[in-house]
Amino acid sequence: MKKFKHILVCGLAVVASAVAVQAQTLTQDWKVTQGLPSAAEARDGIGGKGKIWTNDKSSAKLTYWDESGVHSLSVGAGGTAITMDDAGNIIISTSMYTGGCTAYKILPYGETSVKDLSVKLPDGVTPVGMQYMGRAKGDVMSAEGGVFYIGSTANAVKVFVAGGVQDVAKSKAITTGMPAGAETIVQPVSSSLDDDEILLRNRSQKNFYYWNGEKYVAYSAPWKANSTCGGDAFKLNGTLYTIEPSGADYVDGFVIVDRSTNKVVATHEAEFATAARKPNGNSLTAEKVDEYTINIYQYVPGQMAAKYTFSLPKPKMYILGQNEVGEAWNPTSGIAMTWESGNVWSATVTTAPGRENLGFVSVLAENNDEGGWTYVNGNRWGLENDKQEGALAEKLTVSKNSNSINVGVGTFFIRMNLDDNTLYIAPTKLYVIGTSNKAEGHHWASDDDSYMAESNPETPGVFTFDPIDLKVENKAVGEEAEEDLAYFAFVTGIDAEWGPVNNSRWCPDNKDGELTDNTDFTDFGKHYNGAFCIKNGAYKLTVDLNTKTVNAEYLTSSGVGQVGAEAAGVIAADGQIRIVGDAATVSVYNAAGQAVAINSAERTFAVARGMYVVVVDGKATKVIVR
Repeated sequence: MKKFKHILVCGLAVVASAVAVQAQTLTQDWKVTQGLPSAAEARDGIGGKGKIWTNDKSSAKLTYWDESGVHSLSVGAGGTAITMDDAGNIIISTSMYTGGCTAYKILPYGETSVKDLSVKLPDGVTPVGMQYMGRAKGDVMSAEGGVFYIGSTANAVKVFVAGGVQDVAKSKAITTGMPAGAETIVQPVSSSLDDDEILLRNRSQKNFYYWNGEKYVAYSAPWKANSTCGGDAFKLNGTLYTIEPSGADYVDGFVIVDRSTNKVVATHEAEFATAARKPNGNSLTAEKVDEYTINIYQYVPGQMAAKYTFSLPKPKMYILGQNEVGEAWNPTSGIAMTWESGNVWSATVTTAPGRENLGFVSVLAENNDEGGWTYVNGNRWGLENDKQEGALAEKLTVSKNSNSINVGVGTFFIRMNLDDNTLYIAPTKLYVIGTSNKAEGHHWASDDDSYMAESNPETPGVFTFDPIDLKVENKAVGEEAEEDLAYFAFVTGIDAEWGPVNNSRWCPDNKDGELTDNTDFTDFGKHYNGAFCIKNGAYKLTVDLNTKTVNAEYLTSSGVGQVGAEAAGVIAADGQIRIVGDAATVSVYNAAGQAVAINSAERTFAVARGMYVVVVDGKATKVIVR
């Protein structure tokens, strides 16, 4: 990370406890300790989207911090209470006193001017002073709207705002019985705009009070909890956590409490011994990243602004088996797949001949004896049958079993989804073997790498060969062939031996299938034997293993010119110019008109990138070599 003046950027690991194997981590990402506004004038803060905001009521100006430093805007309001909704809109009270309950300013996300917001309190609600607010949710500038909360005597007020204007009908008082006032924060627990699931914390009470819409529960303050205003709550993987000021009053210490056990799972020990002001706040904001990670933003008036990351261990999935990345079938080692979301993981792996079976397991063993395998096999996922083919570029159903999966040889993208119990495996590289080899007279070699295409990571299983020279088998220059067709197949891997190559072969369902120009061929799949055939020539081949379609577009332009009287043509690709078909003489000129070859009998010319004019038997075409 970058360092900048007055800003300390660090990767300080903060003290954290562990619950069984669920080792939580709390890390301080960056902090600011100098150049903050007066603690008396800027008492509240809010964080989100990588920034921490506060409002200086004396100057009515907003200040925010991020990794790059401190920034200020010449707009703000006359109060201290500040919040932010999920869309990044900032809401500021106009006063610390009772008038701040009903008059606010909104800074829409990405804008530099504020808008007025007037709030009508529900009947029976007594206005109170406004020094602090919790988070807002939704988008107060959208038609769908957003919500923020006000603490009031024995109430929490839900303020619903849509299009920058209060929706009075959807605003309401939530009677919790929890004493509230100017130093009470109200935090939403869920993201739904309709529910009333909230947490309240008054600094003098110390406890968090949880309201589920019908009744409230007092969450007892953890050890070392203090009387500093601030705190937040969040849910990770279905568990409720609270963030609460702790240690000495009015400084920066805080703890994270697992409310399913009421145990402290992480602690940030105070970095300041004395307060900048008494009383003071410790604004703490939780921003959910995923089901296992949150960002925590902290603002302590006059002392510091800091960002932290709190993480739970993400669920694991490993690939076992005979692959060239990890050990062969060892219950203690495997390739760790990348967690995407929920119960979804992905990885890209390369297999070698004779090492083509894979297993999937959520845990690894600690030893390699029979007990190790027993432990691992109880946590494995596979297809219905052992060694069933899996690299089919389609979603296959998995269940909890110890079956291995045969993928063949090659490099494969793999996605395991236990949210819907599916497995998707598609090759990321595809080779063409057969009569399409670049080398003259080189046909049907199992280790031929003349033509290889890679799929885009965004679209696994989709390949383009452009151009590809499909030659007639056993046809010598100047000779007639018994049939004017070239035969070929697709394979995901190559090898000196045909066995593993054929086990990774894609070809027509009925052994031989003829492709026609620019017409989708759909009757193919993964088979041990078979071939496509097509009329001799140069093509753009598009292969989609997901839909099981092949399209062959005959090339007559865009770098491949049919310039001869018969089928002679020019292919410009791979740093070469190649002549396709029958031709007596060939001349090649660069863009400056300089001759590369004159009246040559050669068919392949190694050239640099650029534009060329190729004359075949007196007929010219312009090509570009990329």
